[in-house]
Order: sequence, then structure tokens, then C-alpha cells
Amino acid sequence: MELVLSVVFLWIPLCFVAGYVGSKRTFGFWNAFLISLILSPIIGLIFAFASKSLEDEEYEYEVLKNQRKQQRYFEYALREKQEKTSNLSIADELEKLIKLKNSNDISEGEFHKLKDKLLNS
Repeated sequence: MELVLSVVFLWIPLCFVAGYVGSKRTFGFWNAFLISLILSPIIGLIFAFASKSLEDEEYEYEVLKNQRKQQRYFEYALREKQEKTSNLSIADELEKLIKLKNSNDISEGEFHKLKDKLLNS
């Protein structure tokens, strides 16, 4: 009987120790405590230590959040650059068409046809 009582009095505190370790990790206090209580405190500690610490989880979350923010910024910058490039190239092409029309290298009809094609593309 004394052996049973000593095991119980040793088992329960060790379950709380495993629960405490689990509370600092993603496994959680209650999961570690219950696994320890049902299976053994050593197995509860193994499960608790096998899970990520809450600090690591928070750090990974912040890194991911910053990566997403950078990705949105780069996508925005790329769109801006593409819009500027396309607007400049259209403006440049229009200038070339006007010069060709003014130098009588193309007719008025050809100018309007090319201009409409450029603006509608």
C-alpha cells in the first residue's frame, strides 16, 4: 500500500511538471498533463519537449508577416514600374508618330490608324 501511495504522490507532481513544460510550448499545459497522467510523466515530457516553444512560434509568425509585407511592397513597386514603363512607351510611341506625320513620312489616315492601334492595345 505504501508503494502505491508513494507512486501516486510522485506521479501527480511529475504530471504537473510535464504540464508546466507543456505550457511554455505549443503542446499546452492540459495536453502534457493528461498524457502524463494517463501514460506516464516521462512520455508527457517527451511530447511537451517535442513541440515548438511559444517563442519560436511567435518569431516564425513575425517573420512570415514581414515576408508577406515585403512581398506586397515588391508587387506594388513592380506594378508601379510596369505602369510607368508602359505609359512612357506609349507616350514615346505617340511622339514618334507625330514626328512621322509632321515630316510627311506617314499620311493623316495612317497616323490615326496607328494611333488608335497604339492606344487600344
